[in-house]
Amino acid sequence: MNELIKVRKIVTHVENIYHEGGQARIEPIKKGAIFIVLENPYAGNLWMILFQ
Repeated sequence: MNELIKVRKIVTHVENIYHEGGQARIEPIKKGAIFIVLENPYAGNLWMILFQ
């Protein structure tokens, strides 16, 4: 992995929807999402960055 980008957390979520405002479905609709949290090397260093 690239040393410039450090992944701290990966979260995945899958949702099965059988019924939402219409007729009930035999096969569910699937929705998914992926969230990635990256390390921020500048967090907490604002003072040092502004006055370099």
